[in-house]
Amino acid sequence: MARPQDGAESFWRAVHEAFDPIRPVTDPALRVEREARYNPMVELDRRLRLPIGHMCYGVAGSVGSGKSTELLAAADKLTDDALVVFVDLWRHFESSVRDPGALNHLQPWELIGLLGLSLVRAGTDRFGHKWEGREERLAEALGAFTTADGADPSVDVARLAGGLAVAAGGAVGAIAGTGLQLLKAATDSWTWRIGLRDRKRSSDQEPRVRRVLVATNEVIEALQSAYDRKLVLVVDGLDRVQASETFKDLFVESNLLPELACDTVVCAELGLVQRYRSRLRLSKTFELTNIPVASAGDPWSEGPGIDFFHDVIRRRLASLDVPVPSDAFPSEMVRRIAWCSGGRLRDFMSLVREIAIHGLINGVTTTAPETMEAVIDVFRRECEGGLNAKEIAQLQHVLDDPKHRLPDGDVALTLLDKHLLLAYPNQSTWYLPHPVLMLTLLQRPQAQRG
Repeated sequence: MARPQDGAESFWRAVHEAFDPIRPVTDPALRVEREARYNPMVELDRRLRLPIGHMCYGVAGSVGSGKSTELLAAADKLTDDALVVFVDLWRHFESSVRDPGALNHLQPWELIGLLGLSLVRAGTDRFGHKWEGREERLAEALGAFTTADGADPSVDVARLAGGLAVAAGGAVGAIAGTGLQLLKAATDSWTWRIGLRDRKRSSDQEPRVRRVLVATNEVIEALQSAYDRKLVLVVDGLDRVQASETFKDLFVESNLLPELACDTVVCAELGLVQRYRSRLRLSKTFELTNIPVASAGDPWSEGPGIDFFHDVIRRRLASLDVPVPSDAFPSEMVRRIAWCSGGRLRDFMSLVREIAIHGLINGVTTTAPETMEAVIDVFRRECEGGLNAKEIAQLQHVLDDPKHRLPDGDVALTLLDKHLLLAYPNQSTWYLPHPVLMLTLLQRPQAQRG
């Protein structure tokens, strides 16, 4: 076996750690700004600063499109103007509830209760707020449900609130600095059985549901009144709700979210948003599309978003605490994996990580073109796996359409859910099959064939 080059192991280990496809960016030095004219977060920021009544906004995109990073950045910017509480529900269901699948069975009143607990956590531990009995009323409201389930009717709000990982910020009194501060969760303190698969669905009209909403709104109004600042609640992780019935419960059938007494921002899966767009109970929905790495006129050609990923590579490599070989990521490699990622940050990070694994295996600091293509080919096979004839025909139809519009019907929406049909920004959103599907599976439109 060939002897590893000096520094190869430490370099690729550092790359593997730095290019985590799951962890959102919290360090501003690592975040790459999207082009402002196509970034809906710019308009969302403007609206959240307006002195108008509370609104409920949605941010739609596919899992892995960079929503968490953008939501964190938007929340951090707002802390100079408002109290901001950021809640990551997916992380909570993974680490504290220890049942990620339960998120797909979350009821609207449970969501409101979780948000009430998050606000208690932020108010107590970040702002030092004294609740004067409001937290007890939230406990009583939640306890009405546990009694009906045959469980212990007592609800320890302080303990449950401590089990939520939230971030909060905003200049309040003697608190120095306005940026978001993460409040870590005590994962052994969560005792609320939530998102149960066999639990009967509760209507917004039920008195005990109304009590949960009223108690949560009392918490919101107490914070806004005490500090004379508007409160913005940012809820990440609801894009992980893939069950159509649960999505409808949360965003179509229920009006509990819009009834919260503060501005609220929630994220949602793009495919489900498209499916129910005309019926959503949201003030406005913003689409956070993928980075345009392909050209709409010729999808096999590079689009303007390629430079975005050059910047991602540059910033991540600059953050490493090990020497970085000058030829580790040549421009041609970055361009190739950026295009093959479809502009999905998660796919791009995953491809870089696979290249790092091959670097560790081969013991060299450079990546041969054939190694890169082998990594891409494995990714292509994974994306193609399970596609049926109708789905392939639908993808080819989108590719053949010069305007790349979203077709009618469930097949296209299912492909959006699978992240195999991707949305890109322009004056109007356009769509394209994931570029790796264009390597061998799909054909160039007849007009483009030589």
